[in-house]
Amino acid sequence: METMALNTRDDALRDMGAASSFTPEICASICLFVQKQKTTATRRTLVSLARTSKSFQEPALDAIWRSLPGIAPLLFTLPEDLWFVGGKQILDGVMRLPMLGFRRKPTPEDLVRLHTYAARVKEIRVRFTSKRIPLISPNAWTAMQRVLTAPLLPNLTSLTHNEACGDPGCEKFQWPAELLVGPKLQSVALAVRKTPWDSQPAARIFATLSQEAPLLTRVDISTVLVQGITNATSLGAEISGLKHLVSFHAPTIDLLPGALQHLASLPNLAFISIKTQLSDTATTAFPHTGTRVGSFPALRKARIYTNCFVWCAAFLDVISSPVLRELVIDSRYCPSKVPAFESLLSALGRLPCGDSLAHLSIFSGEDNACLLPGPAIIPAHALAPLASLTGLRFVRITGWCELLLDDATLTTLARAWPHIQHLDVHFPLSHPELIFSIPVSRPLVTLLGLASLARACPHLLVLRLPIDARVVPPLEPTAPLTAHGRTLAPKPPAVPPLDAPPKLHGLDVGESPIGDPVRVASHLSLFFPALRECFHGFGEEETAWDEFWEAYEMFVKVRESERRMRARRAGAGAVASGS
Repeated sequence: METMALNTRDDALRDMGAASSFTPEICASICLFVQKQKTTATRRTLVSLARTSKSFQEPALDAIWRSLPGIAPLLFTLPEDLWFVGGKQILDGVMRLPMLGFRRKPTPEDLVRLHTYAARVKEIRVRFTSKRIPLISPNAWTAMQRVLTAPLLPNLTSLTHNEACGDPGCEKFQWPAELLVGPKLQSVALAVRKTPWDSQPAARIFATLSQEAPLLTRVDISTVLVQGITNATSLGAEISGLKHLVSFHAPTIDLLPGALQHLASLPNLAFISIKTQLSDTATTAFPHTGTRVGSFPALRKARIYTNCFVWCAAFLDVISSPVLRELVIDSRYCPSKVPAFESLLSALGRLPCGDSLAHLSIFSGEDNACLLPGPAIIPAHALAPLASLTGLRFVRITGWCELLLDDATLTTLARAWPHIQHLDVHFPLSHPELIFSIPVSRPLVTLLGLASLARACPHLLVLRLPIDARVVPPLEPTAPLTAHGRTLAPKPPAVPPLDAPPKLHGLDVGESPIGDPVRVASHLSLFFPALRECFHGFGEEETAWDEFWEAYEMFVKVRESERRMRARRAGAGAVASGS
């Protein structure tokens, strides 16, 4: 037993000697690897490493304090006579969350120990719902702001923080983010709330970020919902100090011209999600005029929440990026009228990123808005400018509008979009249960147009498009000719070759009219043999489209058997000719 004890001690001494031979970089890498595991034993392992060897002490402490769920763990390092944790009834008294408060005002001497640990913090992710981490009393938060003479977190690089809590009972609480801002901050995600004593929280925090966090590259800011209501706040030139932004996400903050001008001038800005709700929709002047040069030069993804398509068209006319890949224009709460819609489509056709734009989504009101006098009717020619966007793979244009595509326009677009995989231009559904009648147009695309689409777009996977399936065009003969005293109709565009059938697997026809469902099924099974589902907008009642689907599945099986039989015959013929 004594020999075994001596061996254990010798092994431990030998391990400590080996650990002391590690370079600081190796020790830091080991501790960082352990910290990233995020298991229940992670913290215990790091504490053991810190106690094992002086070589591991500093790297292990850095890893322990690297990421925190708030600053409460830091406040626990203050003198014990300064702070306390008590209960605070919130959520209508149903739940008691712990609350950390101060018994007295902190002094600079109280913060000496805290600063040694705060310098190790690289990431803060505040969570208000944690039962183990107490909330910090707003009074204690304010007291910390007043006593500090330098940034609390000088090496912080990533911050996620809610300045307010939307839960009942917390409406008056606020934790301003200024306490957490440091000079090395690179990424920030904030939620703010407009209050009677803080009417412009976004402008306040961005004024601080511009001055104290100039290296910031990623911003995500939103507003806190209080009882399901969002109070609008705006942002202007206060953002002008942030010159290194790569990503800016502010979908609930009204951007003023000063903010937009600054964002447009940034050389590395690649991702934006912005909101502009014009108080007067007649005021559509965009702050940039004239040329595209230098405006949003590196933009790759853009999501725009707006209530005015005319303003949005002016915005698109200043984008100079040739590498824009994704564009979403969202006006769900304000359906656009036809002239504004046409101006937007025209501006899209003028974008300098025709071969790189792969995703385009446009929402003009909700498709169930049920607003009189009915949805906006967009003529087919208005979509012609989109043919210049040859790189499109995903197109969705929906809302309280009807795009009256016809066969000719669909053929033009299909030839311009050889890589398209998802096309959604469905009509709003009728609402017969309403007292007033909402007019729904009859679709103009026929089965001939679908044949052109099948031939030009072999990668199409999902199609939501109203069609007129009342007439099934004949497939024979291959050219117009006269037989038995009458002229036969010409054959539609060629059926795709069987060795490369279209990949379309999802079809949504809405409330499209249909004639003979069996003949339609026979026709479409030739062009789209891979369909797995077909949706319509007639509810649960049995319709001709349900009969179409039953017949379609039968035709697909029969034609698959025919293809296999032809393949076997062709193989047998090749063997016979070879022998």
